[in-house]
Amino acid sequence: AGGAVIADAVHIQKVGGGSASEFLKSGFEFLVNTGTTDNQNAPQVAVAANGSFVAVWASSAGSREVYMRRFATDGSPIGGETQVNTYSSNDQNAPAIAMAPDGRFVISWTSTGQDTSFDGVFAKLFDSAGNAVTGDILVNTHVADNQRFSSVSMNSSGQFVISWQSDHQDDANGVGIHAQRFDANGTPVGSEILVNSTTEGDQRFPSVALTEEGSFAVVWQSNYNAQGYEIFAQRFDANGVKEGSETQVNQYTFNDQTNATVAYSPAGRFLIAWQSTTADGSGDGVFGRLLNVSGQFDSNEFRINSETFNDQRFPSVASTANGDFVVAWHSDNQDVAGGRGVYAQLLNSAGEHVGMEIPVNSTVLGDQMNPSVGIGPSGRAVIVWESDQPEDGDAFGVFAQIFQVID
Repeated sequence: AGGAVIADAVHIQKVGGGSASEFLKSGFEFLVNTGTTDNQNAPQVAVAANGSFVAVWASSAGSREVYMRRFATDGSPIGGETQVNTYSSNDQNAPAIAMAPDGRFVISWTSTGQDTSFDGVFAKLFDSAGNAVTGDILVNTHVADNQRFSSVSMNSSGQFVISWQSDHQDDANGVGIHAQRFDANGTPVGSEILVNSTTEGDQRFPSVALTEEGSFAVVWQSNYNAQGYEIFAQRFDANGVKEGSETQVNQYTFNDQTNATVAYSPAGRFLIAWQSTTADGSGDGVFGRLLNVSGQFDSNEFRINSETFNDQRFPSVASTANGDFVVAWHSDNQDVAGGRGVYAQLLNSAGEHVGMEIPVNSTVLGDQMNPSVGIGPSGRAVIVWESDQPEDGDAFGVFAQIFQVID
């Protein structure tokens, strides 16, 4: 698996100036998990400066647990898969991961019953060799009802921010978005923060992106007006204080805008991507918009997927060191065998398409879905996804493909 073989290369000219760019597929897709009983799903990935990476996922073999596996730059595994959570009663699921350039990383997840009241959010910090340096850290302070579906972002100093949704907390009308800052040792910094200002309806499924200076942005979906979900963003300074007001991101407001994700680039911009129903003229499509660190939008919303037939869903976004972005998603019936396939698009720092969208998975039997993309400072990119193709041997498994972004 892995290796330096160039299986595919897309040669592209950067739009809007700059040097020629390439988005290279390195080696072949490979199976990430070693345990294949039942389903392995909800994969996430993070990449270090040297190109090594860690994949994390939830396994339903027996009780539901969170697992991780480390890989070298060429995709060769560094040991076997490892259970992340220490507490193993009930279910542990919905993992998220973030990594510093030196390879330190943090994993967060949802745990049922561990915080004494339904679902709670927990995290564990690891050194660059994959050794746990903390136990299970309770992230949420408020434990009544459910806290779940976390997102995490880490900068080069090892500071990290975790955001999640909480039922009937400060947002008394329903579900609200909260966040907590941590230092590099996994110690909470300040109190947990209510992210959303609008409390009508439900605010769900946050995504967070942290800058090098410690400021951050959180995005989420809200059905505050009972007319469908919209995408909102809120910026915070390095002390966790709100900067400006929450801002509606999407401009197309018919039907639902959901599954928002955000990444920060060193060019000083956040790329927010989401799934929009009927905006591309055919089912769901993937759209994006650029927000700068001063709170101004640097673009109107734009369509990221080129193929618009059927549905394109569940985007994931990551940034390169020079400010470019890679967005991955899954698309219905675009693969030659039908079913779902994973696709990716390189964008420059202005949000312009660089070349064409490309298929990520090589195997097209069954469904390939729910991708996650990670990029290290060197431009090494890894996309992971879940698939029910035969190689896993039983239900869904986690697969990966390595890429290189070259300027």
